[in-house]
Amino acid sequence: MTTELILLKKVEKSFLFGSFQDWSLTDLLKSTLGHEKHVVLKDIDLSVRKGECIGIVGEQDSGKTLLMKLISGSSLCTKGLREVNGKVFFLPNSGLQSLHPELTVKSANRKFKNLSRGEKLKLILSLAVFVSVDIILIDEALPLQDKDFLDKLKFKISEFKKAGKAFIITATSTNPIKRFCDRFLFMKNGRLVAD
Repeated sequence: MTTELILLKKVEKSFLFGSFQDWSLTDLLKSTLGHEKHVVLKDIDLSVRKGECIGIVGEQDSGKTLLMKLISGSSLCTKGLREVNGKVFFLPNSGLQSLHPELTVKSANRKFKNLSRGEKLKLILSLAVFVSVDIILIDEALPLQDKDFLDKLKFKISEFKKAGKAFIITATSTNPIKRFCDRFLFMKNGRLVAD
């Protein structure tokens, strides 16, 4: 039985450049022949073992979010091998809209839509560590000002790791996530440049 929950080899993600709405038939035909291709992620090799918590660090637009989407399966790689062995929970940076706005939070007796950003984050993260998943991906969505919650989250992550599950967090620097992570990967211009 493999100890790797995530394995990416020579993964690439590319997009056709430009807006399809403005393209003529000739433009579309040229693009499908390989012209106008924009490579966003290139030569990504990544292995995440059971029980690891990894931080992926890079500037805005370095490719962190797209990499998380590839791992979660919400976006497909253009080239390369992607193996994910287990159930994935992905909380994108925009994930605060992921629960129904009319849902009532019983402990607060308030609707989800009326919670603050920090309260929404804490609720979604709390749900994530209690559902039956093997991999949790969090894309720059930690409530960094709430020390009590972060302490509780660190404890839950350590339990999660002991159970052989994996946790990946993205950030623009190591400081906000170093308390959680076993190792860091650094991204720049769509490439993993250091481990």
